[in-house]
Amino acid sequence: GESPVWSDRDQCLYWVSAPEEEVWRWDLVSPPYRRLVGTTLGCVVVKEGSRGSIVLGGENAILEMEMTGSTTDFATGARVLCDRPDLESTTRPNDGRVDRQGRFVFGMYNNYHRSGSSE
Repeated sequence: GESPVWSDRDQCLYWVSAPEEEVWRWDLVSPPYRRLVGTTLGCVVVKEGSRGSIVLGGENAILEMEMTGSTTDFATGARVLCDRPDLESTTRPNDGRVDRQGRFVFGMYNNYHRSGSSE
C-alpha cells in the first residue's frame, strides 16, 4: 500500500493501493476494510468533519468520501471535489499530505518513468 496516514479521530490507518484503485481502512482490531474507488489513486488524507471523512488524490480528480468500517457506506461512492489541476495524461497525483495550515499538498507521479508502467 501507499500513502499511509493514521487518523487520531477515527483511531485507524488509511492507505491506498494505487493500481488496484482501492482505499483501505484498518482499526488494528478488525480485519482491514477496503473500498474500490474506480480510478487509480495516489494518496489519501484525513479530512476535517465526521468520522471516516477522507480526501483522495485520484488520476483525474481530487475526491472525497466517507469511509467507516461498516458495509452500509458502499452506497456512497467518492465525490469529485475538483478536477485535477494538471491534466497531463502522463502524470497523476502521488504522495499527498496535509500541511500545518491544513492545505492538501501532493506531488505528481510520472506514469512513463519506466517501460510498461502504464497502459
